[in-house]
Amino acid sequence: MHHALVGDNNHELWFLKTSRIHMSTIKNKCTGRTIIRRFFSSTKRVLEDAVINGVSLHNADLENADLSEIILMYRDRREADNLRKRRDKNLGYTLCIPTLVRGNYIVADLPSAHLRGANLRGAYLILGDFTDADLRDTNLSQALLYGATLTNADLTNANCTKAKLERAKLGGADLRHANLEGAELNSAHLQGADLTNARLTEAKLNSAHLQGADLTNARLTEAELYGANLTWANLSGTNLEEAFLWKINLDEATLDRADFSGADLWDSSLRDVKAKHTIFELADLRMARLQGADLTNTNFRGATLYFAECKKANLSGADFYGANLENAYLDDATLTNANLQETNLSKAYLFGTNLTNANLTNANLEEANLTLASLKNANLSGADLYNANLELTRCSGMIIDDGEGNEYVLV
Repeated sequence: MHHALVGDNNHELWFLKTSRIHMSTIKNKCTGRTIIRRFFSSTKRVLEDAVINGVSLHNADLENADLSEIILMYRDRREADNLRKRRDKNLGYTLCIPTLVRGNYIVADLPSAHLRGANLRGAYLILGDFTDADLRDTNLSQALLYGATLTNADLTNANCTKAKLERAKLGGADLRHANLEGAELNSAHLQGADLTNARLTEAKLNSAHLQGADLTNARLTEAELYGANLTWANLSGTNLEEAFLWKINLDEATLDRADFSGADLWDSSLRDVKAKHTIFELADLRMARLQGADLTNTNFRGATLYFAECKKANLSGADFYGANLENAYLDDATLTNANLQETNLSKAYLFGTNLTNANLTNANLEEANLTLASLKNANLSGADLYNANLELTRCSGMIIDDGEGNEYVLV
């Protein structure tokens, strides 16, 4: 026997346990009905602006379904919780969304759901469970996923522009090539997530947890990552131009060839990072901690490193042209073949620093401490050494001038 679920002048939707739903649009309200093992099998799978009360979609295949702006509701929280407790392999795709008296409290339960290509634009999925779900190519733009669980979910190539993912659990999720531009991921858990080639321009990741995440070639221009934890993360080739990175933790991260041009890294931690050929041009690294970092051939042109700590860092071949290193700590650092032209190193701590073959032309070294430093074959033409401490400094082959254009090589 056929049962009409909903109809209008153009469509009539029928329900039969053994049938499929073809080329159908569910509109307005569908109350207390059950769709078991059904497939919205046409290429046009639309649930347009639907409010569906008490509907079970367990074992439904929603691939390519249009679920934009849909709200599926149960009568109260207890009803939803009871269903969730009974969830087994036959209830794997149930959406449980109770309505409270004052506004909607929305919980979507879709662990291991198959939602590839579905349209969930603007959907309310707060605190939802999408563990291990297939969300490849899914449209989640402007979706509300606050506190949702997407652990190990596959979001490859998903559209998450301007999605609300604050405090969401995305540990181990696959977000390769995902579009997260303008998304809000504050305090989100992304430990071990794969964000290779992801787009995160202007995304908000303040206090986000990204330990061990892979952000290779990701784009985070003008993104906010205040206080974010990226310990052990891979940011090789990542673009972070003009990003706001105050107090970020990048300890032991890989930053090879990443671009931090114009980024604000005030009071950030980059201890023991691997950052060969990385760009920090015009970046703000005031009070940054770079102890033990490998910064070989890195570009710091015009950067500000006031009071930065670079003890025992490897800065061989680094380019600091015009940079401000006033009061910076460079004790025991390696700056062989570094370009320090026009650099401000006044009051800098260079105790035991290796500056062999460094170019310090016109550098400001007023009151700098160069005790036990090596300036072998370094070029200090035009450098200002007023009140600098050169005690026990190794200066053989060092080039200096007399202020009148005459250069001398120390033997």
